[in-house]
Amino acid sequence: HQNEDRPFFLYGHSQGALHGMRLLEEVIDKDEALSKRMVAAYIVGFQFPEEKFENGDLERVTASDHPDDTGCVLSWDTYVEGVEPIKDLAEIYYPSLSQWKVRSEVKTYGINPLNWSYDLETVPESYSLGAVQAVFDDPISIKWTNFLRGEKMGLNTIGLNEPYKEEISARLGEDGFLYISKPKHRSFTRMVYPVGNYHNYDIALFYMDIRENAKHRLKCWLEKNNIVAGKEID
Repeated sequence: HQNEDRPFFLYGHSQGALHGMRLLEEVIDKDEALSKRMVAAYIVGFQFPEEKFENGDLERVTASDHPDDTGCVLSWDTYVEGVEPIKDLAEIYYPSLSQWKVRSEVKTYGINPLNWSYDLETVPESYSLGAVQAVFDDPISIKWTNFLRGEKMGLNTIGLNEPYKEEISARLGEDGFLYISKPKHRSFTRMVYPVGNYHNYDIALFYMDIRENAKHRLKCWLEKNNIVAGKEID
């Protein structure tokens, strides 16, 4: 409502991804002008159902399979190589059906954020532009074990570290999940969920990749809409 008809991005992770799905389906996809202004939607960490692009929930918004795509969704759920994703009872809403479905019972749409494709080849570490971690003011006093207890950990974030380049390799599985090599820095193991679920690092491990991809997609959007430096091309 406040961006004066400029292009925009949508980002959401975990619970935010679930809200992002519904915002796409119930607002953005229903409005032709609005959907055309969306550069891309990074909806990460809640198993985006592949069938939403086929059953009518999403008609204008598409599933991306190339770095140049715009008006599209990009999604992934990160696990370490060699494990099997947990099947839980979390549910996703389907506006076309007016009902919820258990997410583990439907095929997940995914893309590999190291090359922004959904081919199944392993993308090597050399493609990894940079992972980041939060920098804390008093790391020695952090109570990491409180994470799984739902208690205060004593975190006070004051910034981000210099990006770690070539941190991981990544492979998109046939099941739509993203499988990564074990990160080189031990700090990325502090808040890993059981069975190698890197949910808490879905964004951090690909921080610089996302930044560069967003800049590239905006450039593509401007070119597709014949706009340069905020002015429409005659």
